[in-house]
Amino acid sequence: MHEPIDRTTHERQSLERLYRTKTRRDHVHNLKPFLLGVSSTVGLATICYVGYSNLDNIENFINSTRNAISHSVTMPNVIEQNAIIGTTTKSTITGIVDSTTLTSSYYWTMVLQGHDQTQQEAEFALAVPEGSAITRVTLWINGVAQEAAFNSTERVTQAYNAVRFRRFDPLLVTWVSPGVVKIKAFPVSANSDMKIRLGMTSPISTNSGGDISLSMPRIIKSNMNFDCEQDVHLESDVPFVSNRADITSEPSQNGKYANLVRGNIPFERLSDVTMTGKRKFPLNQFAVPAKHAEIGSYILATQETDLLGKSKLKLEKTNTRPRAFIVQSDEAAHRISNLWAIDQIQKAFERGERSTAVRMAMAYRVVSPVSGATVLSSDSDYQRFGLHRDMGRVYKTKAFARRAMDRNSMAEEREMAFSTATGPMPTAAPMLQGATNGSVGPQASDATEITGVNTPGAVQLEPAFEQNLAKQLMFSLVFLLVAMLLFGKKLFANVKKMFRKA
Repeated sequence: MHEPIDRTTHERQSLERLYRTKTRRDHVHNLKPFLLGVSSTVGLATICYVGYSNLDNIENFINSTRNAISHSVTMPNVIEQNAIIGTTTKSTITGIVDSTTLTSSYYWTMVLQGHDQTQQEAEFALAVPEGSAITRVTLWINGVAQEAAFNSTERVTQAYNAVRFRRFDPLLVTWVSPGVVKIKAFPVSANSDMKIRLGMTSPISTNSGGDISLSMPRIIKSNMNFDCEQDVHLESDVPFVSNRADITSEPSQNGKYANLVRGNIPFERLSDVTMTGKRKFPLNQFAVPAKHAEIGSYILATQETDLLGKSKLKLEKTNTRPRAFIVQSDEAAHRISNLWAIDQIQKAFERGERSTAVRMAMAYRVVSPVSGATVLSSDSDYQRFGLHRDMGRVYKTKAFARRAMDRNSMAEEREMAFSTATGPMPTAAPMLQGATNGSVGPQASDATEITGVNTPGAVQLEPAFEQNLAKQLMFSLVFLLVAMLLFGKKLFANVKKMFRKA
């Protein structure tokens, strides 16, 4: 079955439900339905029927059907095919597969080389498994691996274009559409090799029977030839079976995980690769410590099954220790946290909270609809464009008070603050709330509200505030004494005269 391309979740589920219905109904007729997906811009899908008898005819029928409908549909918004400027001399996909947490990570390393002596820009589009997040971008400069800075799409694009204009060594990765990212690299020439690596975190799909399946990332548009075979090398905690004979699964000798999946695959066959296995520890719910978050935060993962029997993880962040099995793996915690982050970023983007989405993408270092990644040639270039490569940022949520001028409006959007090497970012006046038995220490001069001190305790004030209060009390006392001296006699005489008349 060929999965739909670039379709919303609702449309995809509807088409898959139709596919399953056709499969059950037509099984007795020895017919196999194929679901051919096209762009969601036209909302078109075709159910095609072919026999089991001849596999070559099936492939020919699928290809001819795709060609027939390609003139009336628009493919996903990826880069246009340009003139071929070079080739890849080496391409390797490594990674790990963890069936316990239903997560995986891939690292695709490739070496690019131009066809002639001129400096050219390599440009290609990468399709990743559904729900994946690009979380690592690396470029080797003078033989040294340099990590990318993550920031808003506009800022990283501006930095890349400026450095490229000076003909140095930049690399750019930006979001194109769900499941597709665009990569630009400069310069590519025959004089030297350019080595880049893309890291991604991907969820693993499973069914009610515990069967899990993997799909591979692939290049869908490029101005480079991928002539070399793709060397696949994956470590897994469970054995996998592939639909291709050139992919084998065997016990791992020196790896961290017990099984090793490897093979050499032609570039054009990556999209056809499927691998299936059996989940070893079927946890319906588990938790991991949240990364890039406050100490004591967790990500709670709950396995949910849709109407088609396909299970996915629902990820929720909590500030209290959940009553669930805690997976004690730092790598698993990073993968789960990254998948939670990309989901939250997309939701914030859909709500129109762009600044929130950008700041979250910077903290978790992911490519998203509002963010990208770039590798520049020197530290001065990063400083020039205000970019940072800090991998230890902490993502914090702070609530802000309502503005006095708009008491009837909703509470202001919650902003994110990051603890970085250069100190916290400037924030607005905080609202201190929910204080327990104890004391609230001196705050900054812009801390204007203290609410919810609901148990006995002491509130310590700024020394400057105490001095001002003492001055005001002394001034009031002196003013009262002067008033009594000036108006005391007259007031006493008037009162005495009133008593005489009475």
